[in-house]
Amino acid sequence: MSEGSVNVDQIQQAVQRAIQEAFGEVQATVGCILGSGLGVIADQLEDRRTVSYADIPYLKESTVEGHAGQLCVGVFAGQTIVCLQGRPHWYEGVSAETFIALISALRCCGVQTVIVTNAAGAIRSDLTVGDVVLITDHINLQFKNPLVGIAPPPFISMDTAYDLDLRKQLLSISAEHNLSLKEGIYCGVLGPSFETPAEIRAFRTMGADVVAMSMIPEVLIARYFNCRVLGLSVVSNPAAGLSDQALGHDVTLAGVKEGRQTLVQLLSEFIQRSTPESLTDTTQKGTSFV
Repeated sequence: MSEGSVNVDQIQQAVQRAIQEAFGEVQATVGCILGSGLGVIADQLEDRRTVSYADIPYLKESTVEGHAGQLCVGVFAGQTIVCLQGRPHWYEGVSAETFIALISALRCCGVQTVIVTNAAGAIRSDLTVGDVVLITDHINLQFKNPLVGIAPPPFISMDTAYDLDLRKQLLSISAEHNLSLKEGIYCGVLGPSFETPAEIRAFRTMGADVVAMSMIPEVLIARYFNCRVLGLSVVSNPAAGLSDQALGHDVTLAGVKEGRQTLVQLLSEFIQRSTPESLTDTTQKGTSFV
């Protein structure tokens, strides 16, 4: 399917058939997209069932270490949830259809709230390895948008892409349980090369606090479908030029372990308190699932 002729209904129907064949009917409260080294949450699911991305139309197995490339359904913190254990990235050569299929897989499991997580480099000086950062907004420097080619063009608002009420809930949980949770603006770049020190200085001037190579296309598609979005970055390393450490994916995977337990605790408390009713924003009219 060429850019400029994205058939969303066709993608949704194909994904729905694959998910129903794998699991039957699923009604989940939350969908979690788990970034580099963060798949441990999916490993903790009870009554876990999985399907490989290779068995879902428009998706494919991940080529990146730390991304298992499978969709998992199970019980976490007393709630049925869906975990996407690993994600596609633009730099893997995927198309917009891949990101549409990814979010469609969550939606046909009943998901209306999407939690996106990733490992990120710290730009802001008070952020250190292991910090969990609640995303308040993003800057898209990937210079791609998976909504391109959908007809009619979806001129969606991104004023509140990261749901304010959900952010308030998580901040309240962090205070109640004395769990460190900072807030910040996420900068998304294309990759796969890491940023230059000069780029990091430019991103800081633009207002970015953390930087990574993922998440934004999923958020755009989730908002197109009127899903509520909660974004969380785990700081895995100082960004380029801010330390003497040479950057590499091994550094990312090692650093993210520092904050993984805090992330699990925050999400466990958040999901435990979640119900389909509490997570539904009745003021929004979502795009219907075919």
